[in-house]
Amino acid sequence: MQKSFTRLYVRPVVAIAGVVAAFSACSGDDLTPLGGNQAGADLAIGVAVSSAHAGAGQQVAVAVQAEGREALGGLQGTLSYDASRLEFVGQAPEGAKVTILNTTKAARGELKLISYQGGTGIGGRSGTLVFAVKGGDYTQSLKFDLEMATDVNGAREIARYTRAGTAELADLALPSAARAMSMADWNEALYPEVVKQERKVMPHVAGQYLANLHYGNANLSAESGASCTSVNVLDASYIGNIAVGNNSVLATDFPTRDPVVAGNVAPNSSPIPGVGAGGTRVIDVLDAQAVANEAVGNLRPVVCDLIPGRSPLTTNIATVSGAITSNRTFFSDTIYRINGVVKVNSGATLTIQPGTRIEGMYLGAGTFQISELIIERDGRIDAQGTPLQPIVMTCDQTPKFKGCWGGLAIMGNASVNAAQSAALTSPVIAGRAATGGCFEVVFEGTTGTPSETRFGGCNDADSSGVVRYAQIEYGGYAFAANTELNNLTVGGVGSGTVLEFIQVHAGLDDGYEIWGGTFNTRNIVMTANSDDDFDFASGWSGKAQFLISQKDSLDGEKTFEIDNTEVAATYNSTPRVNAQIYNVTMVGAEAPSSTSGTAGNNVNDAIQLRRGAWPDFSNFVVIGYPVVLDIDDAATCPSGADLDTEVLFQSFTWFNVVAVGNTDTDFLCQPYTIAGGADLEAQALNDVDRGNTAAATNPLIAPYNVITPDFRPVSASAVSQGTSITPPNDGFFDATANYRGAVAPLTSGGIPWYAGWTRTWTSATTP
Repeated sequence: MQKSFTRLYVRPVVAIAGVVAAFSACSGDDLTPLGGNQAGADLAIGVAVSSAHAGAGQQVAVAVQAEGREALGGLQGTLSYDASRLEFVGQAPEGAKVTILNTTKAARGELKLISYQGGTGIGGRSGTLVFAVKGGDYTQSLKFDLEMATDVNGAREIARYTRAGTAELADLALPSAARAMSMADWNEALYPEVVKQERKVMPHVAGQYLANLHYGNANLSAESGASCTSVNVLDASYIGNIAVGNNSVLATDFPTRDPVVAGNVAPNSSPIPGVGAGGTRVIDVLDAQAVANEAVGNLRPVVCDLIPGRSPLTTNIATVSGAITSNRTFFSDTIYRINGVVKVNSGATLTIQPGTRIEGMYLGAGTFQISELIIERDGRIDAQGTPLQPIVMTCDQTPKFKGCWGGLAIMGNASVNAAQSAALTSPVIAGRAATGGCFEVVFEGTTGTPSETRFGGCNDADSSGVVRYAQIEYGGYAFAANTELNNLTVGGVGSGTVLEFIQVHAGLDDGYEIWGGTFNTRNIVMTANSDDDFDFASGWSGKAQFLISQKDSLDGEKTFEIDNTEVAATYNSTPRVNAQIYNVTMVGAEAPSSTSGTAGNNVNDAIQLRRGAWPDFSNFVVIGYPVVLDIDDAATCPSGADLDTEVLFQSFTWFNVVAVGNTDTDFLCQPYTIAGGADLEAQALNDVDRGNTAAATNPLIAPYNVITPDFRPVSASAVSQGTSITPPNDGFFDATANYRGAVAPLTSGGIPWYAGWTRTWTSATTP
């Protein structure tokens, strides 16, 4: 039966069963694959063997065979066989045809392969593989599961296939010598002169700035000005190895490579190449084939185009001070230096172009003078970076240090509760708040200054603007105890506001602090912040999904610190904190019991819940913490109701933790009882109804690596995907994320959402 498909979010697989026969000669529309005429297909794809009757101890050649009216440029898929009857020996180079294998499962009868050739294509047959025969009837088990086939130009998939079987073909020769070929072996065998000429670069990771970088130059060999001179067959070889899973797409094995941005050239979508259906980004045979074609002079779209944002860095500097009271744009060809407190107000919108750099000026130690950017509740921000050109907000110091400027603060007109001496005095603001008289609060970073900033009001649908694809780093300042600035502070912000794809790095106090409001947030990366990474209070009732926290093991405390209010008399104030949080990955310290870091500031509780807050937590991965959960204060236990009707801890996986719960004195929270020395937190997390589990081994690939981190689970089962919670399908949450943690489980060539636009680090003060 004819099989056809279009490449979708999950790529369909075409299976070719093993039946010994002969491929029919085909031309034009007369496609006659094994099994009879199947009109309308473009290719018949099966398996070819040099002999169907070889005896034990002999060798046979095997290849994937394709026939039809389409010329085949490349293919990708998995060859399966009975490992008790066939044993993989190796392969040999065949001209310019490249067939790259992942042999990690060869002993179990599975080889993932990609075969391609620039210019002429592979001629209807993959490279030749050699097997030793161990038993009879070996052809019956041969099967090829096709993932993708491309045309000669590597520009598109061939969408229609018929299933062929296994055929004995006389022209399939057995190579005189064969061995398992690594990427280095292929490069040396096929491209020795290019290998000799390859120029080395300093260690570099996906997405970081490299002047004059062009698409296709995935190995980051040196470019000659604006001309594209360094895209070659080595790039194609490297990309092909990623497609079959031999190398990491995140360059953990080759830190001087960038497949995520430079190597992801197909499909040639605009304005950002490599983005497929549903927003997926995958390195596959289309990428390898496109680069291989460019390398041999068959020019392809996108390949060799200059990557946006890789022009030489600007030297233009503009200093900004005082208030911005009318619409203004910060352009990417200028560095903007923030001198003192700069406020956007009076109905003005600050627009920031993709790739723009903003530097807060350091004004000296021991003073209360600080540079910060505040979007007041009658102003807006429109800061829309891209994965290729994130907006960077940092300070002007070299080297940089935590707290060298005050960070970004965004205020709004949505509900807050009675925390922080709130008063029912919010004003009417034309176009933003039609009514007044709701709670408003003085932003603690401006308390006592001549021009205090306030947040909160009566408009829960308020929009303070957009921040997307941005790095905010080294912000924060402590005026006094509990009077601090943070990397990113959000106060009373309404549901019309968009805050997503943001990295907050190396803050002096918290990374991302939220005071009330109704907005939602997602795709947040928090790295090396001194205090808490995600701190919220004052009645925040929004939603969050896909949060990554990676602590500085020498200077960092909690990931979550959650209060309803900060004053005991108002712990039960409404609106109460009842945020919904899904899909979170929290990485503490590799040695969670260590106290070798900053005195009093070692990694401690992963989550501290207190002071009457009632949020929900689902699909969490927690590794490297002394304590997973600490619950404090009687108001956090609902009066007259069970804790787990108001606060959920469900679908958690933890690893390398000292204790599940904090050992301090706990209040009685039904349905849990304090008995036999068991603590409240352990009872809540070990509730059999919630599916929470301890992992026996690290469930993530490379979470402690700060240079090239890989937060993906090693497998779906490693984080108990089968018992994870499906997020609500409510228009905000991604309901397909029924896995634990912030990042989907590993797939060959799949690019995780945080790769390519976030910054790396070696320590909190060293890029």
